[in-house]
Amino acid sequence: MGWWQIVLIIVGAVVVGLAVGYGLNAAAARATSALRRIRARPTRQSIALADPRPAPAAPSAPDLFAEIEYNRRLATSEWSGQLQSFQTRVWDNRGEEVHSLAADVRSELAEAYSDMALANSITWLSTEMSRRSPSLDESYTKLRATVATRLNRVRIMLVDRGTPTKPGLVR
Repeated sequence: MGWWQIVLIIVGAVVVGLAVGYGLNAAAARATSALRRIRARPTRQSIALADPRPAPAAPSAPDLFAEIEYNRRLATSEWSGQLQSFQTRVWDNRGEEVHSLAADVRSELAEAYSDMALANSITWLSTEMSRRSPSLDESYTKLRATVATRLNRVRIMLVDRGTPTKPGLVR
């Protein structure tokens, strides 16, 4: 028997094995799909359950003014070298309440909160990622100064227009 005959027998055995395997796989797939169609699955009824947790109270306009005042005080305080985050929760959740304010106040607030977001990113980068550097500190202090200027302007605009704020908020 020559070497080519041995190779021919091996190749033939592989081809026959693949054909039998493919046939068995196709038969098994047909059988399982037929069984799935025959067997009816019970349907689940979805029951809407009440959420046991009460919905959080939505922040109101006085909360927004309190947040603005807190951020103004943070921005105008003397910087001790410690990075502190500005509060933006009420603005993020209830920023639509500013639509009742004058356009120039809305614009100043939007710019101030944009600067606060940048300052908060620097704070996060410096604390969580341990990436503190003199250039980041300089950027943070510049942003604090810009936020302070903008929020002081907003405060003056709100006081001049007599916008109702939380008692004792504006001094």
